[in-house]
Amino acid sequence: MIYTFLYGEPDQIMLRVGQKDFIDVVPLVFCMNNEPGSFRGINMNMLPNEIRLRFLDSFYDVFDDFFKREAETLAQNNKLALNKRFIEYVKSGKGQNMLKLFNQRHSANFNYGYRSYKIEKVKRLRMIEYNE
Repeated sequence: MIYTFLYGEPDQIMLRVGQKDFIDVVPLVFCMNNEPGSFRGINMNMLPNEIRLRFLDSFYDVFDDFFKREAETLAQNNKLALNKRFIEYVKSGKGQNMLKLFNQRHSANFNYGYRSYKIEKVKRLRMIEYNE
């Protein structure tokens, strides 16, 4: 799933990109792992637009059966669409393997955006629907 939220205090989340520091207080995270008290995923704000699209394209291609059959039907009927096959894969601890395969497929470095977030610092969590 993709989530957005307010995260931490500004002095706790300073990030350096190139020669500039900035604070990402509203991450947009493609969740790839959850553990007690935290979760990990790719902060899409950390990826250039072209690389972000490559990642989403890889995800769509791998799970196209979900998107073509389940997601649209459920969303149209105002029901929550959960990609169960992806969730089971992530629960198995293989989320990082999927990231490596996506990197190889696109000759990209999606790992650059991979971050860990403590749930205690998350405020106003919102899941982004697939169609958004």
